Amino acid sequence: MPMIRLFKTGLFAASLFAMDHVIAQKGKPELSWREAGSLPMSDGLRGDLAGAVIGIHDNKLIVAGGTNFPDSMPWAGGKKKYYTTGFVLTKNAAAQFETEQQFSLPYPLGYSANCSVPGGIVVAGGENDAGISKQVFLLQWNAGERRPVITGLPDLPLPLTNAAITASRGKVYILGGETVNAVSDLMLVLDLKHTEKGWKRLPSLPYPVSHAVAVVQQNGRHECLYLVGGRKKNTGSTSKLYTSLWQFSLEKQQWHQKASLPLALAAGTGASVGKTGILLFGGDDGTTFHAVEQLIASIAAEKDPRRQQALITRKARLQSTHPGFNRQVLLYRTAADSWETAGQIPCEAPVTTTAVTWDHEIIIPGGETRAGIRTPRILAARITDPK
Repeated sequence: MPMIRLFKTGLFAASLFAMDHVIAQKGKPELSWREAGSLPMSDGLRGDLAGAVIGIHDNKLIVAGGTNFPDSMPWAGGKKKYYTTGFVLTKNAAAQFETEQQFSLPYPLGYSANCSVPGGIVVAGGENDAGISKQVFLLQWNAGERRPVITGLPDLPLPLTNAAITASRGKVYILGGETVNAVSDLMLVLDLKHTEKGWKRLPSLPYPVSHAVAVVQQNGRHECLYLVGGRKKNTGSTSKLYTSLWQFSLEKQQWHQKASLPLALAAGTGASVGKTGILLFGGDDGTTFHAVEQLIASIAAEKDPRRQQALITRKARLQSTHPGFNRQVLLYRTAADSWETAGQIPCEAPVTTTAVTWDHEIIIPGGETRAGIRTPRILAARITDPK
């Protein structure tokens, strides 16, 4: 397996410097939101997608794969569809994203763990109609030939979907995720300079978890990995949603529990900002999710056809009137070990998507906004000095 070339672009470094200045010099950041375009429609594919591959490479926003319900909602018998279509997007003069190139992934894919590294976008695991995947690849944009390049990376040791992922100093970290029959507590690392060595196991997570956020950030002394929120599917009972925040010292290879979230959240997005800040965008607090799980269990246990149908109707009504997800933006200060509110997402909050940092903004493309409902909206939040 070849070594992956690593480098830093000046634009990426400048974005981080600007955010460093706001957090370090002015304290609490302010977020200025805008709608920066929509995911495109092509060949019958609607732009409303969740669980897509999302990342930045060579000054391009890349969005590929993902899922939606093209015919009808799941409670009305609709089937989830997984896609191969990918788009390379760039900003026009009005700072709106527009499609520069269309391409295809090697297979349909949704809910992979994906993160931007200086050499491209690492895409790990995920799922499609054939089941959960353990395949991993690097997705790059070749500017000279104006085409994407997909390079295979070592497989995960087991199939995983809805795992958390982050990267630091040429190493990629995978945390948790759902397996075929359970939820994982594995923490894996791949050195992109020595991919021939494959994925190595690190100390296990404090608990099995999927749909969590993983972010690398300084704690005031050295670099750490942070695992935020998430959930665990339980057989025979409702899922466990976590308020937990755990810090993993990359230096000492140890886990430490930190200040809990103000509420349980899963499937949100996050990004490191400044020298000691982590922003968490939205997430599912589990209220409707748990109610639906309880109805599913009651439907399975009910023997009377009329009562069972009444429960099915009740479940469909609950899902079709889903109120949407948590819209809060939370700021965690690693050095102070404290949480505070940093505003709200100004529209329906997307989950099961990925936030990326680019050109002084945090970009959040697509995602699920209510049960079964996806959005094509590309949100952009600029961190500005408080007034």
